[in-house]
Amino acid sequence: MNMPLFKEVRVACSPEHAFDVFTARIDLWWPAGHRPRGATSMHLEPRAGGAFYAMRETGERVDLGTVVEVTRPERLTYTWIPGGSGGETLVEVAFVAEPDGTVVRIAHREAESRLGEQWTERVKIFEKSWDDVLDVFADYLIESA
Repeated sequence: MNMPLFKEVRVACSPEHAFDVFTARIDLWWPAGHRPRGATSMHLEPRAGGAFYAMRETGERVDLGTVVEVTRPERLTYTWIPGGSGGETLVEVAFVAEPDGTVVRIAHREAESRLGEQWTERVKIFEKSWDDVLDVFADYLIESA
């Protein structure tokens, strides 16, 4: 299996608050440019077996992944098919308490080793995308405080 992509952002709130915003309020902060085309809302059900999906203005549901594991407020793991193609990936989001807030750590990896060299190319896109997504997440936490 190829090496995962790691990203993190520090936020000035509790792990509980960061977890709840990441999951229950994902529709309010997830960047429009990182949603499926025509998506008007995003949803992430924070329970094992829960769905990660978007809804289009037509009412069509776009399945983006499935929640694999939840340990609230420390960890959330879900499958994800970014862009709806290229193979399933696995995202682990850890919410680590620190004296002045929380570090939100992302580990994004291929879900199956069959992706091989394709993973290397996808990581280049995911790096920039996670920078954008985590910046918007951190800004939303500041604005909603």
